[in-house]
Amino acid sequence: RMEPVKHWEHGHLFQYQPTEHNQRLMERLLKLGPYQKPLWYSKHIFSMWPGGAYRLGKEGTLKRERLCGSDGGAFAADWAEPTKVVYACPPVLVILPGVGGGERSVKMENFGWMAASLGWRTVILRHRGW
Repeated sequence: RMEPVKHWEHGHLFQYQPTEHNQRLMERLLKLGPYQKPLWYSKHIFSMWPGGAYRLGKEGTLKRERLCGSDGGAFAADWAEPTKVVYACPPVLVILPGVGGGERSVKMENFGWMAASLGWRTVILRHRGW
């Protein structure tokens, strides 16, 4: 059994098994340099942002997809398609309502439409029995 390698870099501890694959991966990671926080990063909870309580306006229509669980229970996924083409294969943002607000929360829909306006496909998962 190989002992794990411990490596400190940029104030972070990396611990991994010294396989050929892991060592190649580690070399590539270290070339990236230290992590830089995005400009929009905040230590505050997003749901505390008061602007999320105001409706931004109707951006479009959500496309509902009905999904069935293995036990026969139904739930839904509401899709907001990008309002402009930015990516050949757009990223997908999955919104799971919960602590930040209920599934019908204005904040959830605003968040979805903001992502769609940036070219992302967005889906809000609705609770069972919608």
